[in-house]
Amino acid sequence: MKKTIFTILTCAATLCTASSPFPYNSDVPQETWEKVSPYFLPDGHDAIAPLQDIFTKKQKARIVKNRKNLKKSGFKIIRWAGEGAPCVCSHDKLKGYLVKIYTDDQESIIDEWKHWIARINGAKITKEAIEKFGQEMQFITPKKWIYPIPQDVREPKISDKFFILVVEKINTLKSSESKKKWQNPSWMTQDRVENLFHILVEAGLDKIWPASMLFAKDKTLLFTDTEFHSHWPVRLEHITEYLPESRRTFWMQCIESTDLAE
Repeated sequence: MKKTIFTILTCAATLCTASSPFPYNSDVPQETWEKVSPYFLPDGHDAIAPLQDIFTKKQKARIVKNRKNLKKSGFKIIRWAGEGAPCVCSHDKLKGYLVKIYTDDQESIIDEWKHWIARINGAKITKEAIEKFGQEMQFITPKKWIYPIPQDVREPKISDKFFILVVEKINTLKSSESKKKWQNPSWMTQDRVENLFHILVEAGLDKIWPASMLFAKDKTLLFTDTEFHSHWPVRLEHITEYLPESRRTFWMQCIESTDLAE
């Protein structure tokens, strides 16, 4: 399993190196830019033009300075869980994608790019796990890329953010509706529960919650938060209470199975 994970991460780190549509930002250390650039949106990607349009328009202040500026520039904040969490945003010009943004005033977040790379690698690893168990019809994880914010003319501050995460938009049920489906045995069948367990263990996703695994209308279960991956042994007891009562004993049996949990 760990050898497979290493292979996936190695492949991820070599993406997009041949061609990049983004000039180097000298406010970012060269070493950092080289680490992040393999994860950039690839040349020709349809999200680049609208993002460039949004971020290169003349602004009185940085768009990512704070949430107020995000809204002024046209971003709609769909979700924000507090100081340590990114803003999940949509924009009318950005069709088919969402963005996740840490703002400059979130001073506790330094090197936001590390969070984005972790999420991208986690998505790739999760996708690989889904494919390993042949569950592409039941589970999905959106594609993710990094967009480097165009260089600013002013002197950068230590808490400035230079990168945002671009996420493929997949329409899901509302969080409250999805939570109800988690409790529905016809949606959370024993087969789905078993494969969910296998995927979480394979990918090492032990800090994921049902709020980050939303249902689509076609019953596909979407992994939206894949930042914390490759952690073993996986601890999944916290998932139990969200399952239908008829599935909880089976879930605990899976957890207690040493060959699956380690």
